[in-house]
Amino acid sequence: MSRTHYCGEVNFFHIGTRVIISGWIHSIRRLKNLTFLDIRDRTGIIQAVCSKKLFPSIFLQSLKLNQEFCIRISGKVREKRKKISESVLQKNIEVLVHSINILNNSKNLPIDIIGRKISSEEMQLKYRYLYLRNPDMNKTLVIRSEITHFIHQFMHKNKFVNIETPYLSNPTDGGAKDFLVPSRTKHNHYYALAQSPQMFKQILMISGFDRYYQIAKCFRDEDSRSNRQPEFTQLDMEMSFVNSKKIKKIIERFIRKLWKKILKYDLPNCFPTITFEDAIQKYGTDKPDLRNPLELVDITYLTSSFDKPKRKFSNEDSCILIHIKQVLKDIKSIQLKKYQQLSLKFKIKNFLILEFSSDFLNQTVKKNLLGFPVELFYSIRSNFQIKEGDVICVGIGKKPLLNQFMGHLRSKLAKELDISEKNVWKPIWVIDFPMFKEEKDGCLKPVHHVFTSPKLCDISKLYSNPIRTVSDSYDMVINGQELGSGSVRIYKKEIQEKIFQILKINEEDQKNRFGFFLEAMQYGVPPHAGFAFGLDRIVMLMLNQKNIKNVIAFPKTTSASCLMTNSPSKI
Repeated sequence: MSRTHYCGEVNFFHIGTRVIISGWIHSIRRLKNLTFLDIRDRTGIIQAVCSKKLFPSIFLQSLKLNQEFCIRISGKVREKRKKISESVLQKNIEVLVHSINILNNSKNLPIDIIGRKISSEEMQLKYRYLYLRNPDMNKTLVIRSEITHFIHQFMHKNKFVNIETPYLSNPTDGGAKDFLVPSRTKHNHYYALAQSPQMFKQILMISGFDRYYQIAKCFRDEDSRSNRQPEFTQLDMEMSFVNSKKIKKIIERFIRKLWKKILKYDLPNCFPTITFEDAIQKYGTDKPDLRNPLELVDITYLTSSFDKPKRKFSNEDSCILIHIKQVLKDIKSIQLKKYQQLSLKFKIKNFLILEFSSDFLNQTVKKNLLGFPVELFYSIRSNFQIKEGDVICVGIGKKPLLNQFMGHLRSKLAKELDISEKNVWKPIWVIDFPMFKEEKDGCLKPVHHVFTSPKLCDISKLYSNPIRTVSDSYDMVINGQELGSGSVRIYKKEIQEKIFQILKINEEDQKNRFGFFLEAMQYGVPPHAGFAFGLDRIVMLMLNQKNIKNVIAFPKTTSASCLMTNSPSKI
């Protein structure tokens, strides 16, 4: 028999019971007449003791053991001679070893998996099969398994059908480069690994499967980040005969139940909603972290009355304020010069961070206002009830770049001043994204993808002023992390073709890339909408991990290499 119990299962109620345990030696402690073995499997660690007095041959055998030997022991569960805690059932018991079977020896490990010292990321990835023995990594992957199990249960209860879609397909318009796979049978022909199941899940709606889901592998050849990998997993879902309100309601219910199941945390019954435009205006980002109390305030109207000689900026510039109240923290801890230098990296020339005091506008300060009119600060003080000890950050510049900088500054200030709320989860829907964004070469690109439906817009307006068109789209953001994105889809062929025309995709390219899809759109396509969660990001966020590599069993490096298998390799 390989085992009667897992290590983590044995507890106080098993005292007097004979058990068989299989696992690895996590650590060894040797005394004169006793050897203590901490034996580990994926469920936890149990202490086993070999006694020279009671079982001399077993004690002698234990002297040959070493860390990470794979062993099987049998013995009787007993109460520890010295109790640790009355409240912890397992820590007060141990197994008195009657027999030891060494299943396999182990060399000295090239990395530390116990946690006495932190191995480099390169070593963690090269010896991934050893690093996964680390109890924290083990626990992470077990929780990830519980999350995927919950997903299947939830989807089944809500009548979603689990359908797999192909990995090998044609290149798509997913916003990143494709990984290409040469065809063995057709010379100079290539498959592309799917960036997402987007067209296939819409085809499934056309096929009559009104509720689809899949835990899908996706592949995108793009630069890695702390929350991005070239191959990743997403929870993909699509529904027919629904609008954005209906699908968001189901997604909210899913997230609330997931947080309750895994984290025992109650999310609000209704998630707040903000438009993309308002999120940029208020937070400087479309991924706002609501735990941060700081907000961006547009005060351009305060500058409109200044005489031109006093203005060091143009009429097209915006002016944005961040007000940091003294009650938040001892504001003297801010390194003012550092933030001034940060503005230059964003090419914001007109930026000032200033602590208010009773004589803040004395002659010395006036010389350091960096071209800002003195009257502006009088206006700010009176309009925003600035008190002594408060700090204001004021920036002037072109609106998109200024919003980006002030949003970055907002996040940096919250982190360094430690003013964000603790131990809370703040979800928010970001909706009404622009349909298109303009690239440096003047060409338009879809903000989400080419199948996203415009919101309440007729075709003539869509074509005449596409950059002003709003999409029927929605992103879910929790604590500043985008967990997923979705939209109502285009289901009218003429609108889909119009989108291709706006993006300057000619008829030949339409036929080559989307021909089968346009053909399918002629056969009674139902209204439909969808959503996709980054499963890796969900696990990363829920377990408070800073890097997505920590929640994936076999991740790639930032250069998309696998150090364990030495891939990619020459063929």
